[in-house]
Amino acid sequence: MAIKITFLGDIMCEPRLLKAARVRRDEYDFSATFSNVKRLLSEADCVVGNLETPLAGKEAQYVHSLFSFNAPNCFALAAKEAGIDIMLTANNHCLDRGLEGLKRTVQVLDDYGIPHAGSFKSTADRGNTYVKLGSLRIAILSYTYGTNYSANRILLTEGERGHVNLLRPQEESYYVRVPVRGNVPFVKRAMNKVLSLLPEEHRYVVRKGLHMTVNRAHADDNLMIDTMEPYMLNLKRDIEEAKEKADYAIFCPHVGGQFNRIPGPVSKYVFDYAVSRGVDAVVASHAHVVQAAERIQGVPCFFSLGNFSMSPNSAYLIHDDLPDYGIAAHLYFGEKAVEKASFSILKIIEDDCLRVIPVDEYAKQSDAKHGHGLEADVKRIYNTVTGRELQGPTIQREYVL
Repeated sequence: MAIKITFLGDIMCEPRLLKAARVRRDEYDFSATFSNVKRLLSEADCVVGNLETPLAGKEAQYVHSLFSFNAPNCFALAAKEAGIDIMLTANNHCLDRGLEGLKRTVQVLDDYGIPHAGSFKSTADRGNTYVKLGSLRIAILSYTYGTNYSANRILLTEGERGHVNLLRPQEESYYVRVPVRGNVPFVKRAMNKVLSLLPEEHRYVVRKGLHMTVNRAHADDNLMIDTMEPYMLNLKRDIEEAKEKADYAIFCPHVGGQFNRIPGPVSKYVFDYAVSRGVDAVVASHAHVVQAAERIQGVPCFFSLGNFSMSPNSAYLIHDDLPDYGIAAHLYFGEKAVEKASFSILKIIEDDCLRVIPVDEYAKQSDAKHGHGLEADVKRIYNTVTGRELQGPTIQREYVL
C-alpha cells in the first residue's frame, strides 16, 4: 500500500489574522483557521507545511506590518493539532526577527515535537530532515532563494550561513525592475512622493482607496548562476546524502515570482538542477498564487502551491490570479516509485476570522450563486496546475496530475 504525503503552501499569520485570533490580552486561538482542513489532512500518512513566519516571542513584537512577521507560539501548535506533521522553515521571512528569532522558532518547534527542515539553531545542526513512514525513509530538503535582506538588512556572516539553507547570496537582487519609459506625469510624481512619507502598509491602503495601482506581479528573472554555484553545491551534497540514507528525496524550495502564475528563470533553473541530481519530487512555495505542476524527466514537480492562510483582504494583494486559492499536493510513494501525484484545491475565506476549506466541502456550504463562481475558479486553478481543461465533475476531492 502506497504512503501518502500531503504538502501545504504558505502558512502565514498576517496582522488581520492575528487580530481575529486574539481572545484576550496575550492570548490567541487559531483553531478556526485550521479546523476545516483536519479531515483532508487526516487522509495522509504525513503532512508537510511551509511555516512562513518566525515564532520569535512576544518581546520581539508580533506581526504588525504586512511584510515583517512574527506569530505567537500557539499558531504552530494549532497547525500541529490540525494534522501538520513537519514544518518547512527556510523561507524569505525566516530572519524577520533576526538570527535569534530564527533560533527561537526552531526551539519552539522542538518543544512542540514538530520536526522541521531548512533552518537550524546552530550550524552544527545543519542537515537533511528524515521521516520514517511504514517501511520507507523519506528525506525532506528545504531551501530558500533569500531572506528579505533588502527589507531587514540582516546579512549572515560566512560562519552563520549554516543556520538556513540558501539558494543564492542574501544580498543579491531577486527581481529585475523594468525601468519606466518616458516622462512620469507631475501629478503622479507628486503623489508618489507624498505617499513615500507614509508607512509602507498605509501606502497600499491609500493607493487602493484612490484606485491607484497597488502592487504588481514579479518575475524571478535575475538568474545569476555563477554567484549561485556555491549554494547549489550545498544542495547537490544534500541530495547525494539523501539518496544514500533514504528511499526518497523530496526537495521543497521557497522560490518564484510573487503573484505571478508563470514560473520564471530562477525557478526553472533550481527545479532542473535538483531533478538532474536525483530528487524524486519537487514541491515549491512563495509565489502566493498557484502555478503549474508538471513532470520533469518523469519527476512530479509543483512550481507553487499558492497560499494556505494569506488574508484575501490584504491591502497589497493582486487578485488577478486567485490568491484566495491554494492547493494541497499529494504524493503517493510505493516501494520503488512515486505511484501517483494529485492535488486538492483549497479556498481561503475571511469573515470574522480566516478559514481554509477544501473546495468539495466548501461547495456543500455555499448557495447556488457562490457555487457558480466557485466552479469557474476551480476550473481556472485546475487549468493553471495541469495545463488541461477539466473533464468530468468540477468539484472533486482530489485531481490527478
